[in-house]
Amino acid sequence: MQYTLVTEGGSDRALLRPLDWLLTIHCRGPFVGQWANPYALDDSSRDLYVRMSQVQRYFPADLYFVHRDADASNPADRRREIGHALARSGCAIPTVCVIPMRMTEAWFLFRESAIRRAADRKHGTTRLNLPDAAGAQRIANPKKILEDALISACELHGRRLSQFRAELGRRKALVASNIDDFSPLRRHDSFRELEADLKAAVTAGGW
Repeated sequence: MQYTLVTEGGSDRALLRPLDWLLTIHCRGPFVGQWANPYALDDSSRDLYVRMSQVQRYFPADLYFVHRDADASNPADRRREIGHALARSGCAIPTVCVIPMRMTEAWFLFRESAIRRAADRKHGTTRLNLPDAAGAQRIANPKKILEDALISACELHGRRLSQFRAELGRRKALVASNIDDFSPLRRHDSFRELEADLKAAVTAGGW
C-alpha cells in the first residue's frame, strides 16, 4: 500500500513518523509512505484545492493523509474545509484527515528523552517544563514550547547557541525520528480520531 502525506508546511513532514507507527499496528501487509513536497509542484500555493489538484498527478497513492492544524478553529470545521477542497480537486482516492490540536508540534512534546537527543544532550539535566501528553493539546503555541525546550536542552550559549537556533527546523524533525512509541498520544482527542479514521480506511481498502 502506497500512501502520501499532504501537509501545510515542510516541518509537518514529521507526521510521517506517527503515521508509520499507526500503520504498523493496523495495516496487515507492507506499506510505504511519501511526503508531497509542495516545492516539487508547479504551483506551491498553500491553497489545498490547488495543492491536491497537483498532488494527484505528482504523488499518486492508494491512500492520502491530508494535514491541517486546528489552530483556533473547531476540528470539524477543518474537516469540512478538507472535504470541500478534495471535492473541488476531483480526488476520489480514500483520504484521512490529520488535524493536530492546535498544531503539529503538540504531538512531539511528550517524550523528553527524544528532545534531549535531538539537542545532542542525551544525559542533560536542564529542566524542560514540558506538558504531559493530554495537556499538550490545550497549549496555545506548542511550536514555541518545543523550540524553547530544544534551546533549553542544548545547554549552549553565545555563538554556539545562535548556530543551534538556526538549526531548529532540523532539530524538531529529529525529535520525531527519536520517538518509537506514540501510544501516549492516545490521550489526545485529535490523535484518537486520526487512529479511528486510519483504521477504518485501512479496513475498507483491504489493507
